[in-house]
Amino acid sequence: MSCLSIVLVYNMLLRQLGVSVSFLKTRNRASAAMEKEVIANEEPAINLSLEVSESNYEWITKKKQKLTLKLVYFEPEFCSDVSVDYDDTRFHLHKSILAKDSIYFKTLFQEDKASHEIQLPPFQDIFTQPITLKSLHSFFNLIYQRECDCTEREDVYAVIHLSHYFQVGWMERYFQNNSLSFVKDKPLHSNNFAELYMAIAYHWDAVRDQMSTLISAKLDGIRNSAQYNDKYWKMLDWMWKEKLFDCALRTAHREVPTKPEHWVVKGTDCIIACKCGFKSGKAVEILAHVDQILK
Repeated sequence: MSCLSIVLVYNMLLRQLGVSVSFLKTRNRASAAMEKEVIANEEPAINLSLEVSESNYEWITKKKQKLTLKLVYFEPEFCSDVSVDYDDTRFHLHKSILAKDSIYFKTLFQEDKASHEIQLPPFQDIFTQPITLKSLHSFFNLIYQRECDCTEREDVYAVIHLSHYFQVGWMERYFQNNSLSFVKDKPLHSNNFAELYMAIAYHWDAVRDQMSTLISAKLDGIRNSAQYNDKYWKMLDWMWKEKLFDCALRTAHREVPTKPEHWVVKGTDCIIACKCGFKSGKAVEILAHVDQILK
């Protein structure tokens, strides 16, 4: 074979090889374009950095609109990062929600960031009644749902005590107004003395005096009602009983008789002292007169 023939064969081989290489390059370019197209159609990855791109933000917003959120806070323990045990029951809760509302829990989590389990001791409310699981459930439900599911007034008293114990400010303010409304709406109810007792004990200065005035105006009616129960009346301090009777007498424009100095009991008027249960010396002698005045 001559040199010219060799050259011609070589060139022909080069041309065929060039076509193959060109085909491969074209195919690779097509594959790359197809991959880019697929990636463009996929949902963008969420940027976990502080800077969220506009496309990511739009996608996240659309996703949030499609979700139907369901609040889960007791069972199952979905997304729970802290458990609260009381008696034989475990509440699966969330640190961020508890710390936001409660100074007690906020301080607890700040001091012990690794805390994931809390064991609560047995509770009694201000009237020495045991705090039940139902009341604790109502307390947590009020934090999460902003709705009080208590059906009995005594259950409300337990939740009020929990709101004070765990230092939930907005809840205490809510119950102050709730308690005042109860006294206004049910002026002859025996539990009005319980409402006043809590206002005094929990330092509800904003409503305490107004509550005292309302109760004083209906004092005779409360104590003479068919459903009267003196349970909460007996718990009131003698100084507040004095204020109630004093206000009731002055509201009714009744005269409080002047008495000898030795009839004074604990610095209060003898009539009021006797009605409050203090009997000393000759103060006993005017008990019948006291009843006559109040009637």
